[in-house]
Amino acid sequence: MSSAARASTPAVSQHPGQQRQPSALPQRLASLWDDFQAADPTAIHEVRKLTRRAAAEAQVSGLKGGVRREWRDLRRAAAPLRDHDAAGEHLRAALHELDASPTALTRFERAWSRRRAELLRQRPLPARPPRGYNLPADWQKKARKALKKDRRALLKQGKVLMKGAGSDDAEAWHTWRKQMKRYRYTLELSGKAPREVRDMLDLLGRVQDAEVLLELLGSEDAAFSKTHRAALQERELQAQAQARAEAHRQWPRLKKHLQEAGES
Repeated sequence: MSSAARASTPAVSQHPGQQRQPSALPQRLASLWDDFQAADPTAIHEVRKLTRRAAAEAQVSGLKGGVRREWRDLRRAAAPLRDHDAAGEHLRAALHELDASPTALTRFERAWSRRRAELLRQRPLPARPPRGYNLPADWQKKARKALKKDRRALLKQGKVLMKGAGSDDAEAWHTWRKQMKRYRYTLELSGKAPREVRDMLDLLGRVQDAEVLLELLGSEDAAFSKTHRAALQERELQAQAQARAEAHRQWPRLKKHLQEAGES
């Protein structure tokens, strides 16, 4: 059996007697696997998104043990490369905005390519995909329960951030973003997340991107001149502050959604 075919083979049901249905994610993963193994940036991104949906399915299906760990490990394997590629997209665009010279752009591209190769060397991508699994017949009931819990957590953390108690706490913003992403992926198991959630996640993503980029800019000496590094750092600080300010403005819309969804 090929590695890709293995991904479509469901694990043994952990709840005999329940009517269960196979998850569609392993088949989608199989279609991406060859490109993922080649470390194609688009495939890396798509696989990471699949693993987040798998985490949402695992939450509502009670999936435990080795299969859940395999999907979690796949997410962790894809994360450094996706973060690297996303950071590269931001930095490349920023250098063009700064009218960086061809020499400066070439310097960045070479350094970023070496960094990616080193990431792959240090953390090779898994050779085999995770096993498939089944969803229980009552997964929608469990999803509603998980959403209720997530809404309470989002409201509590959001109120703390919006009142200013954690407004400069990068970890608090990151925690809220992770909660929001889990909420979104659970919502999308049966439909589309509302605009209020997606818009806030875009803003929280920009806040976190800036945090990652600022850390990278402080350590990647080979990729930038001192002048460009300083300009890029200032750009990210401004972008982060603007995203947080816009999150404050968008909060009433999201808060209304969370409260009304909790009442329905």
